[in-house]
Amino acid sequence: MIKFSISGKKRVAKGTVVANYVPMLFSICAICKPSFITMATLADSLDMQASSGSIAVSPAEDESIGVEIMEIYLTVASAMKGKDADLWITAIDKEKVKLLSYEVWGKPLEDAEIRKLRRSGTKILPIVIILDIKRSGVYKARAVVLGNLQDRSTSEQETYAPVISLAAQRYTLISCVVGSGPCEFGGVGGIEESQVGDHLRFFDLTNAFLNAFLEAGTFVRLPKLWQEAYPEDVRELKRALYGLRVSPRAWWLLVRGWLLSVGWEESEHTEGLYRKLSKDGKTYLKLTLYVDDCLLGGKHLEEVEMHMQEILGRFPGKEIKGEPVKLESEGGKEFLYFDVLGCDVYYSRERRELLICSQKYIRKTCAKFGWTKAEKPVLSPSFDEAGIVSSTKIVEEPVAWRSMVGALGWIVSTSRADVAVPHAVLSRYSNVPVNRAMVRAMRKVFQYLLETEWAGIRYSPAHEQEFRELYEPLFVNIKNRPLPDRVFFGDASFANVLKCMRSTSGICLYYRGCLLLWKTLVQSIRAYSTAQSEFVAISDVLIVSETNAFTTFYDPAPVSLIEPTADGFIDPTSEEAIFSDNTAAVQIATSPELKTKSRHYAMRLWRVRDNAEKLVWCPTGMMKADGMTKLAISPAQRRMLFHNVVNTSSKKVDDVEPASEEEEETENVVGYLLLNNEKYAVTFLS
Repeated sequence: MIKFSISGKKRVAKGTVVANYVPMLFSICAICKPSFITMATLADSLDMQASSGSIAVSPAEDESIGVEIMEIYLTVASAMKGKDADLWITAIDKEKVKLLSYEVWGKPLEDAEIRKLRRSGTKILPIVIILDIKRSGVYKARAVVLGNLQDRSTSEQETYAPVISLAAQRYTLISCVVGSGPCEFGGVGGIEESQVGDHLRFFDLTNAFLNAFLEAGTFVRLPKLWQEAYPEDVRELKRALYGLRVSPRAWWLLVRGWLLSVGWEESEHTEGLYRKLSKDGKTYLKLTLYVDDCLLGGKHLEEVEMHMQEILGRFPGKEIKGEPVKLESEGGKEFLYFDVLGCDVYYSRERRELLICSQKYIRKTCAKFGWTKAEKPVLSPSFDEAGIVSSTKIVEEPVAWRSMVGALGWIVSTSRADVAVPHAVLSRYSNVPVNRAMVRAMRKVFQYLLETEWAGIRYSPAHEQEFRELYEPLFVNIKNRPLPDRVFFGDASFANVLKCMRSTSGICLYYRGCLLLWKTLVQSIRAYSTAQSEFVAISDVLIVSETNAFTTFYDPAPVSLIEPTADGFIDPTSEEAIFSDNTAAVQIATSPELKTKSRHYAMRLWRVRDNAEKLVWCPTGMMKADGMTKLAISPAQRRMLFHNVVNTSSKKVDDVEPASEEEEETENVVGYLLLNNEKYAVTFLS
């Protein structure tokens, strides 16, 4: 049992550590290696006991379900007495020199000034030094203001600092690998006109927050190690130091304002997505900003380099060079490797190929929790949720359940839509005692991820062509045009949520045949039939479509004067198709008769009817969102998310037979699908 004292606390009440000792938890993580312990891990694994002046931390007995706890120090002073004291001193001195060079704070206040501040009710916020060992092994010290002690009456408008969504980040990567020329498929880029993708650069802006200035009136107390005045060293804070509630917004306003001032345009549909007209007058430079991580792409190398240096000239930083690698999983092909927000990006400009996966993070997370590949390959992440509900075998040892759920959630968010439903189900049990069935289910999901660690999001011209050839025959196109670049799939699983008997919506957005966005969510109203649940799912698709309408932002600049709208001078939500495998839902959307059972359902019904021209029926065996709605699905259903295949466990698509000219004119039939030797008519919905 590891024990450590808490300075200034004579008694610790059971179960109050996470709520009341947030600053203490930061210090607890002082010299813990991230590969072994994190803030969430610590909060989950602490076994709180009422004891005088101490908290007991019990390492788990079962390595397969616990967390490895290293020796930890509560204070910087205790770290200075450890075996790595010299390394910590060097890191702390480096942090102090950096802050002094930025003139982060002013001169020490006199005692009279400090007393005046306290009489006026002004809070003096302490600065603490957080110590950490980075993944590279570098010892890092960071000065952080305890912003949790600030007045929480600060409005959201003063603290809100948006970042680019992961979907918009993926859109930029796909746009770069596609290239910047006309496409034989109808969009941007292509095999004939643009033989290579865009030049790509990743770079990081160092000390981002410190570039922004604060308004007068924020006062801090320096750590004892840095104090020049006694008994306390109080200064006025001039720059946006980490930890302060307003610092992220101050940085965002600064960098956004500067980018706009030098000619970059921001998307009206999502923050952090920028473009700038290239020197050729036809294509755009592409830029994304995620706090201080930047991605820049463009057709002309010298132009990309020039704009990267312009940004780095204003905000100090460094380029993150791509690492040339050969992937055995891709037949020994060469790629440039980048670590982008914790996921692995493999990029080939010459072949116009892209792979986004989480292989390294999956391995790191499994090593953290002591999990390895199973003796028998785990080929499915599915498990029995009823077994979790009925299990009475509570795990007595500490289990970092929330840390596990959080790690799985990040894997789902970055690249692995195929485990979105298992994650959604397991996350519902984060507020109950951990039982053995929960642990077995979580372990199985991660062992499946280990077995399929190279699965992820792929783009290549051949991949896009396969997608179009598979789904274009089904597309209902009253405008006589090809399948749009933006294709949604919406599906539902009726009344499958055990706790409330609501249905689940599954949503996938494919951009140029590449999986761009995915969601699995419990429907907000209770459906009373399969058709109703499918209809609500289509309504959910439309909501997602409206909130992610940025996929024309990098389309070529217009060559004629037309009435402009946001992102590419067209309404991006009008250039899309929505596939549903429920014929009743499609028929209801286009029927002249309207029968609804409640106002909430009627609102969704009208939303779908207003967009009925986008709806397309497809067989269940081709419904890509099927794997986003339920736990128990076949490997073929799961494989459809990343690959352009038909689920042979359902009806098999044998061939597509065109309709005659007479049938097209009289019956609006465009063709027939031959499924297991049975003919299904494909018609326009008007």
